[in-house]
Amino acid sequence: MRFLLGTAVANLRRQKRRNLLTGLMIFLGAFNMVMAFSYGQSVEQALTNGAVKGLTGHLQIRPYSEGKIEVMYLEKDGSFLTATGRLQELLLTHPATVAVTPRLTFWGILAGESAETGVAMAAVDPATDPLVFPGLKVTKGSFLTRRDGLLLSESTARTLGVKPGDELLLLTQTPDEYLNGINLVVEGLVKAEGISLFVDYFAYMGITAARDLLYLPEDSSSFLAVSLAPGVKEKTAAAVYRSLTAQEGWQLRVDPWREVAGILNGVIMAAKFLPGVGLGVILLVIAAGIANALLISLLERTKEIGTLMALGTKRREVLGLFLLETGILSGIAAGLGVFAGGVVVFLLGRIGIPAPVEAMEFAFGGPRLYYVFSLPVLVVSFVAIVLFSLAVAVFPARRAAALTPVEALREE
Repeated sequence: MRFLLGTAVANLRRQKRRNLLTGLMIFLGAFNMVMAFSYGQSVEQALTNGAVKGLTGHLQIRPYSEGKIEVMYLEKDGSFLTATGRLQELLLTHPATVAVTPRLTFWGILAGESAETGVAMAAVDPATDPLVFPGLKVTKGSFLTRRDGLLLSESTARTLGVKPGDELLLLTQTPDEYLNGINLVVEGLVKAEGISLFVDYFAYMGITAARDLLYLPEDSSSFLAVSLAPGVKEKTAAAVYRSLTAQEGWQLRVDPWREVAGILNGVIMAAKFLPGVGLGVILLVIAAGIANALLISLLERTKEIGTLMALGTKRREVLGLFLLETGILSGIAAGLGVFAGGVVVFLLGRIGIPAPVEAMEFAFGGPRLYYVFSLPVLVVSFVAIVLFSLAVAVFPARRAAALTPVEALREE
C-alpha cells in the first residue's frame, strides 16, 4: 500500500498541468454543488416562511370533510366552525401552540367609482391574526382598527384606483344564496414578503362585519389557523390536535400547511430542485473532463503500466493505483471547492443578495435572499464529488488493469 501511495503521489506531481486542469474541474464541481444545494435550501426556507407567516399558518383546523382543501381557492363544503372561541382556548392549553386565530373566507366583488374586481375575502380577527400571520405587512396606512375597515394588496388597489381612506362596496353571496353588500373603507395596503404573487387577489376585513354580512352566528369561522412553537413538526402536532379535539367531542379536520397550500407548495418544491438541473449539466462536463484526462494518462503511461505488471504488480494493484490517484486529486480539489463554497455561503448568509427587480422577490422569497449555511451540505457535497470522481475513473482504470505486460510494452 505504501508503494502504491508513493507511486500515486509521484505520478500526480509529474503530470502537473493535466492534474491542475482536472483538479480545477473538480473544484468547480464541488463549489457549484455547495452553492446549488445552499440556494435550494435557502429558497425553500424563505418561501416556506413566507407561506406559513403570510398565508396558511402552520396548521389549519376546519369542520371534518373528505374533499381536497386548497386555501387559495377557498374550497369548502359550505360548513363552518362553531364555538370558535372555546376551540381556541382548548388549543392554547397545549404547549406546542403559540397563537390561534379564526378566519372566514368567501368570494366577493369590490366596486369603486370607476372599476370593480373579484377578490378572495379573508375576514380576520385584528387582535390575533397578526400573531399567526406576522408576514402580512402593512406597506401604507394601518391595520384594521375600525369595524368597516378593509385591507387591499397593492396590485388590487392599483386595479381599483384607490388609496387608504377611500370607500368601496363589497358584494357577495351568503350561504343561503342571497346577495348582500357592505360599504368598507380602505385602511391600508398589505404585502406578504416572498409570496405576494399568491396573496395579491386577497382582501382583508374584520371578521365581526363579515359574519353580519353573511348572516352567520357570532362565533363562527371557516377555519382556525395555528402558529406552532419553533421545532414542532406540523404532522406530529396535527395528530395531537386531532386527538385533543376528539376527546372534547369535536369532529375536525387538522391539516399541516403543505396539505392546503396547493400550487404554492409545488412551486416551493420546484424552486428547491431546479438548481439541481444546472448542477447535473455541470457534473456531466466534469465527468467528461475527468474521463478524458485519465484516458490520456493511460495512453501516455502504457509502457509504464507494462513494466509494473512485468515486475509482478497485480491487476488489482494497477486498478487501485489509478483510483488512488483520482481519490487524492479529487479529495484535495473537492476539499478546496467545498471550503470556498462554504465561505461564500457564510458571507451571503450575512449580507444577502438583493432582488434586482420586484419580480425576483418571489424567486428569492423576499427582497433579499439570505443563504443558509449548513455543515451537512458541505459534508454531502465533498463526499458526493469524491465518489462521483472515483466512479468516473473506474472505466479508464479497469482498462489499464486489463492490459497484459506484452501488449503494454509493445505500445509505441
